[in-house]
Amino acid sequence: MDKTKKQGSIVALSPLFVFIFLFIGTGIFTGDFSNMPLTVAVIISATYAMFLNRKESLAKKVEVFTKSAGHSNIILMVVIFVLAGAFAGVAKGMGAVESTVNLGLSLVPGNLLMVGLFLVGCFISVAMGTSMGTVVALAPR
Repeated sequence: MDKTKKQGSIVALSPLFVFIFLFIGTGIFTGDFSNMPLTVAVIISATYAMFLNRKESLAKKVEVFTKSAGHSNIILMVVIFVLAGAFAGVAKGMGAVESTVNLGLSLVPGNLLMVGLFLVGCFISVAMGTSMGTVVALAPR
């Protein structure tokens, strides 16, 4: 029998318990499971998991996390996409997107509307970091 084999720890399962407490606990407490979005609970529990082992660097933790969840490049892209979507939702919720569009369109002369709309789109795209958020911001409703 190999004596160098490490024993597991209940602390390693604590991110799962954090997720269950956040998602299911919030749903039971409020009576509505849609009050806590699933992605928010996953991001909070994954962030908690990153702080567990202080001996490893953050880069090593992210590498292990992404390789364990699938191909590291794909999972890292998904994490960035989720965080960019969250930022776009916050920016839209506080009215920053509509204010920027209205300010840009009020400053642009009528004969340069297409150029002005392009420049406003460039600014919003760079500021938000998401092309889909830019399309939603600039598309008529």
